[in-house]
Amino acid sequence: MPLGGEARGRMQAHLTKAVQNRFGVHRYSLEDFGRDRAKVGARFAGLPTCDPTREPASARSS
Repeated sequence: MPLGGEARGRMQAHLTKAVQNRFGVHRYSLEDFGRDRAKVGARFAGLPTCDPTREPASARSS
């Protein structure tokens, strides 16, 4: 779907205003919540990973 100039301009204005970490950086760790990194890693080891650079499956040919 094509994006019109007005919509594109509004999105760009929002992104310019909504700067990441403008209120400070938040860092969380598993240890902050009483979790063991090795145990959590083992539990999720069988799941596929997310690759945001990969083309969505719906766009790939069969």
